[in-house]
Amino acid sequence: MRLTLEQRVIVLGDQIASLVECSEQQVVPLNVVTVSYLRNYGYALRPQDYDCASMIDLMGLIRHVVKVMSSSIRVTFKSRRNL
Repeated sequence: MRLTLEQRVIVLGDQIASLVECSEQQVVPLNVVTVSYLRNYGYALRPQDYDCASMIDLMGLIRHVVKVMSSSIRVTFKSRRNL
């Protein structure tokens, strides 16, 4: 049995929130997210697995959890209340 896209997005939001929470300043550069994700979860984070063309698009799917800051292109923790 495979998770639906909606369920995978919920799990991804939780995983990315955990990565950001564990970072020293609760900010993770977007270009480091994929490496950190692989190191922590043991498999690659691929936008196409979520029907996205890029990491920016993928972060947009979990905008209730993270915010991509345009000035420095970083993923920063927003809130887990909506998970």
